[in-house]
Amino acid sequence: MALKQSWIRAFTVAGVLGYFALATYFDRAHVDLSPPGKVVISLNNPFFNESGFAHRVSNLRQGAATLLGKIQADDPTNPRDTSSPIQLYEGQTPLGPSHSTFRAISKTGGGHFAHWSGRGIFFSSSDNTDPNKNGRRYWAVVP
Repeated sequence: MALKQSWIRAFTVAGVLGYFALATYFDRAHVDLSPPGKVVISLNNPFFNESGFAHRVSNLRQGAATLLGKIQADDPTNPRDTSSPIQLYEGQTPLGPSHSTFRAISKTGGGHFAHWSGRGIFFSSSDNTDPNKNGRRYWAVVP
């Protein structure tokens, strides 16, 4: 009986030590995939293809949609308006140029994007692939 209890204690101690060893490893091995910024909003697919390479962010969680609505956006009728502080990221890589026209986003692509009041975020992937299928994460960030 005493032998059985000592085995149970040994396995318990080994389990606790193993748990803490794994927890420490995973804590130090964790890589945060989001880019740095004051406000970081994950943009989730599906993205709606508007035309050509232009995709519209159409699937934000409620809290993210509310937060994005509080951030100053460009006036889509004024091509010189650069009010929006939003920077778009594809993974850890910034996209751009920002404050682009719809024509540049749709026809040229290559990472062009815009954040317009009343319309939301329109963007193209860096290599003009479909952001719904290329496996990359997209982020809206206020630096």
